[in-house]
Amino acid sequence: MRKLTYLGLVLVLGAALGSGSRMVAEKPAAKVIEATGCVEKGVEASCLMLITADGTKYNIFVDPRPAVGTWIRIRGTRHDGPTICMEGTPVRVQSWKKLADRCPKAVARAPRTVTSRSR
Repeated sequence: MRKLTYLGLVLVLGAALGSGSRMVAEKPAAKVIEATGCVEKGVEASCLMLITADGTKYNIFVDPRPAVGTWIRIRGTRHDGPTICMEGTPVRVQSWKKLADRCPKAVARAPRTVTSRSR
């Protein structure tokens, strides 16, 4: 009888511990990024950047792609994973709206610098 009690206890504890291992940790909700700026080409091919009035750069992943030179507002979350663009904060855009066909002249555009790499 004692063996049966121990066996029952082991089975109950095993089931309880086993069910705990199936629990999936939930990711925290991604922080929403909202920005308004000018769409520009990135330094790498196919990269698209959003440059805000204060010079902040966002590397935007968006489909359909807005035209270069337009003034838009984006809403999205930080892109997880590597990118080839090597500039700006990568953002996976969930929605965007064109505010003007051309960027305002008052927008200070960040200067592009080319650096050489020693091998």
